[in-house]
Amino acid sequence: MIDSPKDPKLVEKTIDKVAHAIFSSQIDRADTLEIHVSADTERITSGTVDGLHLSANGISVSPNVRMANLDVRLDAISVNPLKAVVGNVELKQPTEGTTQIVLEDRDIAHVLRSQKILNILQDGSEIVEGVPTESIAIHAVECQLTEAGELSVQMTYAIADRDEPIPIHLQTRLDFTEDNHAIAFRDIQVQTNGDLSQKLAEFTVTQTCKFVNLKYMELDGVSLEIDRVEFQDSMLSISARVYVSEIPA
Repeated sequence: MIDSPKDPKLVEKTIDKVAHAIFSSQIDRADTLEIHVSADTERITSGTVDGLHLSANGISVSPNVRMANLDVRLDAISVNPLKAVVGNVELKQPTEGTTQIVLEDRDIAHVLRSQKILNILQDGSEIVEGVPTESIAIHAVECQLTEAGELSVQMTYAIADRDEPIPIHLQTRLDFTEDNHAIAFRDIQVQTNGDLSQKLAEFTVTQTCKFVNLKYMELDGVSLEIDRVEFQDSMLSISARVYVSEIPA
């Protein structure tokens, strides 16, 4: 018997292989990466996959963004089986699922001293009058998380033609927004000295909030909605809903 798109094992094997290739292409590096597609032998020939499970440790979704652990479970997925067997997995309709992301405090420090954040910082004319953004560099970053949800960020900026670096010390408590869909920074305390220090402090708070709320982790066709956060010393675990309108290219 010659395999065809009607052969359930061929379709399942192909979708599993393509799914692995698709998600691997979105990942810069991972210590471990496992992807498994589950499917009923009757439904798979019509293109219905019962679910997809991705599990990864030590994962970087780009050179700038990394996570300690990532676990994604997607619900039923409908694809075109004819396209799937030639390596083209397209969703017939949007799907959703859940994810759990574990961030360590060193992951937050990593993104804050990354080239991505430096580019955002320098994408403008001046932080304050007389200080061009291209003259500012990120010198050092340290972060610490506690099981009480307290976050401490110590960030040092260097300014060209200035001998003394500018230290920023941010302390805040992580909590939910009123709609429970994002993480809010409560009781923000920032140690600053002068207008430039204040502006850099505001920048530090904004970028830290974006990363903790997973804004740097969303892909085209994939959105996240935070559901629950748990804290431990040096790490936080984020549970979120995943909405997928198209498979990332």
